[in-house]
Amino acid sequence: IINYANSSDPTSGVSKRKSMKSSTYEELDRVMIEWFNQQKTDGIPVSGTICAKQAKFFFDALGMEGDFNASSGWLTRFKQRHGIPKAAGKGTKLKGDETAASEFCGNFQEFVERENLQPEQIYGADQTGLFWKCLPSRTLALETEQNTSGYRSSRERIIIMCCANATGLHKLNLCVVGKAKKPRAFKGADLSNLPVTYFSQKSAWIEHSVFRQWFEKYFVPQVQKHLKSQGLLEKAVLLLDFPPAHPNEELLSSDDGRIIVKYLPPNVTSLIQPMSQGVLATVKRYYRAGLLQKYMGEGIDPKMFWKNLTVLDAIYEVSRAWNMVKSSTITKAWKKLFPSNEENSGMNIDEGAILAANLATVLQNTEACEHVDIENIDQWFDSRSNDSSCQVLTDSESAEDQAKPAEQKHYNKTRKADLNPEKHISHKAALEWTENLLDYLEQQDDMLLSDKLVLRRLRTIIRRKQKIQNNKN
Repeated sequence: IINYANSSDPTSGVSKRKSMKSSTYEELDRVMIEWFNQQKTDGIPVSGTICAKQAKFFFDALGMEGDFNASSGWLTRFKQRHGIPKAAGKGTKLKGDETAASEFCGNFQEFVERENLQPEQIYGADQTGLFWKCLPSRTLALETEQNTSGYRSSRERIIIMCCANATGLHKLNLCVVGKAKKPRAFKGADLSNLPVTYFSQKSAWIEHSVFRQWFEKYFVPQVQKHLKSQGLLEKAVLLLDFPPAHPNEELLSSDDGRIIVKYLPPNVTSLIQPMSQGVLATVKRYYRAGLLQKYMGEGIDPKMFWKNLTVLDAIYEVSRAWNMVKSSTITKAWKKLFPSNEENSGMNIDEGAILAANLATVLQNTEACEHVDIENIDQWFDSRSNDSSCQVLTDSESAEDQAKPAEQKHYNKTRKADLNPEKHISHKAALEWTENLLDYLEQQDDMLLSDKLVLRRLRTIIRRKQKIQNNKN
């Protein structure tokens, strides 16, 4: 009951309800309210038509059975169940957004002056969902095949949280949250050696306990170390979105009380939250561009690419994407809170357009990707899309789990023959050696990220060579 109430609008009539009505499609209902709350947090208006269309998309993406109709009656019952008084119409803004944002900016600037804080001591953090197993639909399937039962939208998602200071010179390692405590792809890897800070939880967004653990064990020590290296007082403030995703301000502070948290008011994320002013979108663009380049580099068919892609690959790719975000891009994202920094330029629209044009040109000369155009890439790059344009060829999760042990048995069975150094080394053997070496590096605590990335690049080359040989045979 508490979870039901927390997922509903606390300011609406849900507090007056005398019963808890459940949906016929409970999984769909859960996903829809998570999506709706996220749109609300980001300040994105949601009309009844958009809500119904999204419900139909999720119903198909989840592979649910039944005769579901996102009718006006369903929409009314959905809003009643979760205390949603009215879905915002197209082109409208949530009430009080601009007023609350303007008032907060004034108060925050006064706070910074009063506490004598430098931009180096002011941090921002925000989270977003990343559909990590996703490529443009036209690169992965022929249009005539996309409607078959084997194709569905990828819903494998991890949560990433970006955190950096207002100068963009101190970017903390990405915080990544997945459902599995230790995914199969991690194998014997030591989590402390990953290029990100990894947590596991079953819910969609970062829970109180996980965020508090990240704040106390990672954020505070790293900020103190950075400020000390800069000769600054170990004093800082972290700007966050409005709860309930995070604990109360009083619970988040360093032991000496010099590193604290301040929350933005509700419904201003899209207006003044620094990480939402192009930073998260830039990370996703770089990630998806890197993923596309990896696909082209391996030169294998879409089904094999999807099968080989693991969450560990995604973690390295998104870490690389975060490292590519320029400090000027982050500085520009703070211009609404610090107008004096407006002259600093970050990644502009032209740079994103050039990236899309270059990728589209390359793809048009790649087998099975001839139909890709700039519009397709731009739509895929759009971080606000629901990823409905991202199609993958996939089996059920249970089938994937059954396939991996069988594949591992096949590797073990042929290990001795392929790894005999006295014989000609096959591409298959080289690939297995490379993967074993990658597993080894993950277990070492003194290996550089650059070394791991080089080896991953070699693995891509070997896979491409193996594919060429298979074609010749």
